[in-house]
Amino acid sequence: MTAVPQWHVEDMRTTDAELVRGSMSGDRAAFAAIYDRYADRLHDFCVGMLRDLDGAADCVQETFCIAATRLPQLRDPDRLRPWLYSIARNEALRRLRELRRETPSDELPDHESDDADAETLSARTELANLIAEAAGGLSDRDRAVLDLTFRHGLDGPELAEALGVSRASANTMVSRLRQTVERSLGALLVSRRAQKNNQGCAELRGILASWDGQFTVLMRKRISRHIESCAVCDEERRRLVSPTALLAAAPVMIPAPKWLRDKTMHDIDLVSHDTAMANGADRSTDVRGARADRRRMMVAALLIAELAAATALLIAYINSSATPVSPAEVSQTATPDPPSAPPPLPPPPPAPPPRDEPTPRSAPPPQPPPSIVVVPPPVPEADVPPAEEPPATPAAPSTKPPMSFSPTAVVTPAPPPDSDGGGNRRSSRAGAP
Repeated sequence: MTAVPQWHVEDMRTTDAELVRGSMSGDRAAFAAIYDRYADRLHDFCVGMLRDLDGAADCVQETFCIAATRLPQLRDPDRLRPWLYSIARNEALRRLRELRRETPSDELPDHESDDADAETLSARTELANLIAEAAGGLSDRDRAVLDLTFRHGLDGPELAEALGVSRASANTMVSRLRQTVERSLGALLVSRRAQKNNQGCAELRGILASWDGQFTVLMRKRISRHIESCAVCDEERRRLVSPTALLAAAPVMIPAPKWLRDKTMHDIDLVSHDTAMANGADRSTDVRGARADRRRMMVAALLIAELAAATALLIAYINSSATPVSPAEVSQTATPDPPSAPPPLPPPPPAPPPRDEPTPRSAPPPQPPPSIVVVPPPVPEADVPPAEEPPATPAAPSTKPPMSFSPTAVVTPAPPPDSDGGGNRRSSRAGAP
């Protein structure tokens, strides 16, 4: 069961989507309406997270400054409420990390405030303090789940979006926190009431007889086991830890300071002066995100420069590897070389002559052994003269005079001595006309 406080709600006849579209078109009154609708809720949520009024006011101011620059990034304008809670939660967690690095302290500062007195602030944080004491400490995430679920009424997709987790994870976190509230906080509240009321469960009073007030893990387990086995104590626990009873004990809300509205709207003017909220011209992130954008742009520029240099080196390498061709080489017709003749084969070794051995007269004459003939492999036909057999000894190179023919030095051969009658052979040159 989730009980939502009946906080003052602005006129919802103008939907969140209409206010978002009006803000992106430059209507500053629309953005002021967004502030008036959600500033007090976000301030109460930040007080529960930080337990510091000044820190909560700073978180609310930063939340609306970020929202002014990121409104164009809101995909669904109807999801404005969980989107604002998500920004406020991230800012509160960031401030908690900074405070722990500087001055780790879980106590609220002692100061006066015109908007919320110390008693109201103490009552507002009593629930979280009780749960933290009962559970042995409450994490920042559990504190956010506690406020968003039991105090601000977010559940389902809205709670998941505000926490930045999936819907299944949000449901698991709520279920686990509900068990913590029912067991640990119930045991603590029942124990405190039993100490003050002597008419309670006698067995529980016996367990608490030596209790010094420190809710240790061992004492919590002993009391929880007793409550689960005792019908009277279990009924008392259910009555004390119901969300309705817990929220009724807390104040309705700690509103945002009155001066925060003017300061926030003035800072939004400074943030969006150059970015022009009108027409959604600037769709960049906030001031802190701009630094990350510059780093990403520098990395992208370096990658592009390296890619261009690699491309230039590749083109230069391809151009240098090509062989230049002169015009003379292009115009000259290349004549293919004739195929070279295969090298001459060595002559086959001569067959050894048969030896004449004396044989007995009675034996028939032996047949001479067949001579060994080495047949060279076939030589492919080529238009080259057959290779001559090399001489045994290399002869000295001789130069033959060129042959000359003289027309007056023709000598007619004499007829052969056997030429007679019609059968005489005549020289072909003699019979020529």
